[in-house]
Amino acid sequence: MVPWAAIVLTCAGAAFAAPALAEAQPGLERRLEPRWQTEIPADPKGRFTVSHTRVQVADDGRMSFGLTVIRESSPYNFTDAVLVTVAGSGEILSRAAVQGDFSNSAIVPLAGGDFLIQGQAGGDRAAIELRRHAPDGQLRFSNVRKAGVDGDNNALRDAVALADGRTVALSETGPGPNAILVLDVLDAAGRSLASQRLRVMLGSAQYSRLYKVSAGAARERVLVALNGDGRQTRNPPYETLLRPFVLQGRTISPGIPIDLGREGEMRCSAVAPDGRAIVGIVPSAATSTILRWYSAAGKSFASRTFAGADFCTIVMQDDGVSLVMLERRRILAFAANGAPLWNAALPLDADAVAWMPGGDIAVIHSAESGVRLVRYALR
Repeated sequence: MVPWAAIVLTCAGAAFAAPALAEAQPGLERRLEPRWQTEIPADPKGRFTVSHTRVQVADDGRMSFGLTVIRESSPYNFTDAVLVTVAGSGEILSRAAVQGDFSNSAIVPLAGGDFLIQGQAGGDRAAIELRRHAPDGQLRFSNVRKAGVDGDNNALRDAVALADGRTVALSETGPGPNAILVLDVLDAAGRSLASQRLRVMLGSAQYSRLYKVSAGAARERVLVALNGDGRQTRNPPYETLLRPFVLQGRTISPGIPIDLGREGEMRCSAVAPDGRAIVGIVPSAATSTILRWYSAAGKSFASRTFAGADFCTIVMQDDGVSLVMLERRRILAFAANGAPLWNAALPLDADAVAWMPGGDIAVIHSAESGVRLVRYALR
């Protein structure tokens, strides 16, 4: 861990200013002051890729995320992953190497510190294996499900942890490009409790996400954000949907889909515990990104359009305040009502971002020697 001096970061005249946001930046120009940085050294078997990296932050500031290892001898051989847990002070608490199938799947850090990954299913391409690991890499459970004769391009897309050790996983299945998502509910031992199949727009399953939202005491509720459309065409605009599901006991019941409109292809999303949502939509021309805010009932109440459609990620606090990245060297912040709060530049390309307790921001940057995790304070 290396402490950093304060750095003033501005966009005007900077050599790294990207053309994706050529318009005036929304909100006040702020600076990010690094509190510390922690280097995650490269794996001896190869180099890291962070294309599917997500960061889970606990109430005490602990951060967990997974890194995929690419073997130098074969750039398409994703056979290992490193599960990393870092304290809020920057100390590496655990680093565990695991094997799995990460060529096209997510490594999902769960609330509570565990990880859900996709295993190799014994080499059976017609099956999907879901493995839950403790932070130190210990295997909690393995669940193998046959995906059908044509299911040889299966991929874990997202997951959430529920009470009593249960897990809900969202996977795509099929020969690829796929039009089917499967929602699996697993108990603490990895046994299947229930499942639901959902249709997704052909070829856009990688943008589907799963969120836990508030519900009654005797039941739990999740939302699936996806591009849905009955037409078998890969050309947008698609229908952006939020699909609610209620979990009670061993059952999972679908609710009425919330239609967010048909403007393009949803590339990123975030949902608060009360059901409010933000989505990033790329229209058919693929030259801009529309950020649109929705109530829990699916009514749009704010919208902003930005030039460029190269990158999109959103993270939201429980109160609806959000961080948005539409390019890798600038963070935008918005209030719960969609009003711009501030924007700030970054000194290096960012691959993932997360809110920290107290309002700090954690960012993962790629580095030659591995990856660099930086905790920033907003000034």
